[in-house]
Amino acid sequence: MKKLFYLFTLILISQNLSAERITVAEYLEKFKDFSISEMYRTGIPASIKLGQGILESDIGNSKLSKNSNNHFGIKCKSTWTGKTYYHEDDDFDNAGKLLESCFRAYISPYESYLDHSEFLANRERYKFLFAYHHTDYKQWAYGLKSAGYATAKGYSETLIRIIEKYNLSQYDSMANPYEVKPLALSHTFDENEKLAVLGRESETITEIASRSTVKIEHAEKGYEPFKIMRKEDNVRLFFPEEGKDYFQINNLMAVSSKNQTLLQIAKKNEIKLKRLLKYNEISIANDLIENQYIFLSKKEKSFIGFKKAHTVQKGENMYIIAQRYGIRLKYLYKMNKMKKGQQPATGQVLILIGKVNKAPKLS
Repeated sequence: MKKLFYLFTLILISQNLSAERITVAEYLEKFKDFSISEMYRTGIPASIKLGQGILESDIGNSKLSKNSNNHFGIKCKSTWTGKTYYHEDDDFDNAGKLLESCFRAYISPYESYLDHSEFLANRERYKFLFAYHHTDYKQWAYGLKSAGYATAKGYSETLIRIIEKYNLSQYDSMANPYEVKPLALSHTFDENEKLAVLGRESETITEIASRSTVKIEHAEKGYEPFKIMRKEDNVRLFFPEEGKDYFQINNLMAVSSKNQTLLQIAKKNEIKLKRLLKYNEISIANDLIENQYIFLSKKEKSFIGFKKAHTVQKGENMYIIAQRYGIRLKYLYKMNKMKKGQQPATGQVLILIGKVNKAPKLS
């Protein structure tokens, strides 16, 4: 009777574990857009990234991926300074005893996806791969094995089999789902200008403002964002809507804060709120500008897009400008020879890369 009870218990446990497993469809829905976006940023085929993610993480169900968010089996290596997770793999001591290997641990699976790109792009032995076309997944699969990414026999064939079984190559030819139209980041908006980027060509900023109940008011300190105040006048649109759940600015993944709180954004993207605040240089979660762009990783030191300078609009401060371009605030100050807390006068030109000879006039 006791044996029967244990057997029944094991069956229930196995059924529960099976029910909790992530499916391939669920995995692809979660990571396909990000993989396509990374393909445009780095040249790594989306099919290869997704195929390796499925293979290395057992579709996100492996112990390693669940405990460390490591979806690509990347070990610590000597250069890794982040969090670690120890897990038995293929490392043995001199006596032939299996040792626990040091694996990289991440805050979220998306960080693992980003690090996979950096891991391949910044190592000499993988450089030849980037000469292959991003739709040639077979060359990439064989190249990864020959470069030593994995030691398992038949790794390339297994990877190709996964790509073809789930038709992952379709993502290699898709448009970048996070691409931001240049208008959103390169344009200075006049009060009566028609704004096609908002999807309502007949509406101007003035007309949009007349429907709003929000006024954006200056913060006292330069390192704090503007506070939202409930008033009826003087609304200005600093962060044009993109109409997408996710988009890219300065090669960084971002979302709009429209109709969602920072806590909701953090939970949805599996990022700790404290980390999200740090990434976006926000001290208090309620300190948000209307439709503000929220970055899901650390911002860059300069802007890598085609635009090299920005003309300061009325009502803008350094934080708003830094957030529009995905630049860390202290570096925007440094590039423009300004001190912490200083604000540029309207009409002044700030550079987004390099360093100015003379600081701009202050407000």
